[in-house]
Amino acid sequence: MDYILIGGKSLTKQMIKEHSDGNILADGIIRVNNLSDTKDIFSHEVYKIDVESNIDYLSITNAIKKIIDSSCLFKIKCFIHGSNSFNKNSIGYNSRDIEVNAGKILENAGFKVNLENPSVTIIVNVINNKSYITKISGNYLVHEKNYINRAGFKLIEAFDYFKIDVEGLHIKKALDIGAAPGGFSYEMAKKGIFVDAIDPGLLDSKLIDVHINHIKKRIEDFSTNTIYDIITNDMNVFPLESAKIILKLKENLRTRGIVIMTIKCINKKSYSYYMKQALMELKDSFEGFEFKHLPHNRAELTMLCIKK
Repeated sequence: MDYILIGGKSLTKQMIKEHSDGNILADGIIRVNNLSDTKDIFSHEVYKIDVESNIDYLSITNAIKKIIDSSCLFKIKCFIHGSNSFNKNSIGYNSRDIEVNAGKILENAGFKVNLENPSVTIIVNVINNKSYITKISGNYLVHEKNYINRAGFKLIEAFDYFKIDVEGLHIKKALDIGAAPGGFSYEMAKKGIFVDAIDPGLLDSKLIDVHINHIKKRIEDFSTNTIYDIITNDMNVFPLESAKIILKLKENLRTRGIVIMTIKCINKKSYSYYMKQALMELKDSFEGFEFKHLPHNRAELTMLCIKK
């Protein structure tokens, strides 16, 4: 059973190191024969290849017919990847064209499109003149319309990937460092967590919420006796500086409390270099380190660790 793994274009070498059987299909995209027990840090999307085809509408629709029943409600979501010479201009159509035209062909053949509430979503990854098609249950790749900024999606993805159970772990109080405009704070407040949001900048007007206390200070000027269950840090500074900030606040985090920190890879040093920096700074006081390049990460990784 083969899979497509997708990460950032700059992560290709790291992805291949993690999956020695991988073949590069395009920058940031590899194909693997199986998913081993390797801790997959650098790819943020994984698609099982259910069927392959050429990239014309008819070939794609004929392939889709092999994996869905005409009675099911479906939608198609397409992505076009490839080299600089392979793009919507070189092939004469874009991903939306494939979604619409393949959908129409299937509808004419008796299949049932439902964009709002499909029972299956068909993912079509077009990569350098070949289509790799995946069937996924439900309405996949739907994001909430009411959000603050990209950071909010990163926190949602982190809670999901790291399996953070707010109720089970008794997470009731959070410190959000570098909070503005408030994406992390907003998502935590929606989960019922009371948030101290530290940032001299303004928070989004949506954050008029009893669960969010905006403290308009720089983190360097902040002090408190409050004990938190989770500390989050999405500051746009070097990872070592972020780690030092977390270390200074360790007495304000309960034992077995959680840290979620974004590791910003903001120059040409490797991701592994920055991961090692953060790990070495924090390892005496924290454990259970996990790193992941999430779908809404860019030149960055998300780190989780737990206070000893």
